[in-house]
Amino acid sequence: MESDEILNHSYNTDTKFLRINSSREEGIETIDVSYQKIHEGLAYTFVCDKSSLDNGDSFWIMFKTNSVKNVHFRPALLFTTDSLVVGKLYESPTFTEGTGSSVNVYNHNRNIVDSDNSDVVIMLEPENLTEGTRLPLTVFAGVEGSRQSQSGGFRSSEEEWILKSDTLYGIKVENIGSSSTDVTVIPFWYEVEY
Repeated sequence: MESDEILNHSYNTDTKFLRINSSREEGIETIDVSYQKIHEGLAYTFVCDKSSLDNGDSFWIMFKTNSVKNVHFRPALLFTTDSLVVGKLYESPTFTEGTGSSVNVYNHNRNIVDSDNSDVVIMLEPENLTEGTRLPLTVFAGVEGSRQSQSGGFRSSEEEWILKSDTLYGIKVENIGSSSTDVTVIPFWYEVEY
């Protein structure tokens, strides 16, 4: 294949390579990988609301990655109403099987049917936890006396973690402030087959 022929193709769906037509004078459009995964129907989220989390108390969100896709995890959005809250990520925590409550996972591309949803399994507040290995990802939200504060979110790829396959992870959300607060956690991840 000659080089001119390669440059005249815009996108090959089999190889996923962008091919640029060098004869054009316009700029090149690019898209962030996470937004590409949203368009492909491989980006997911869920919402966890916790009312009246007392100062010094915490709760856990557990999730297990699958064995056929790499999970690219970005820091969760944390919202708080009245107090300082911290979210920490742990790898390989343990808990009692069959405890906790399940969570609905949503595809960021609402044109994708629910049967094409993530294989990541989410559990809220399971029992008999051990923390596992703390990963260096911490997200803070809230300032004492400041209402409706948020932090974290679908930020740049520098904060992205590619998680181990078929592994349990946990997000520990703790109220480190001086008053009770309501907390909302909204994680984001996308999946890539390997």
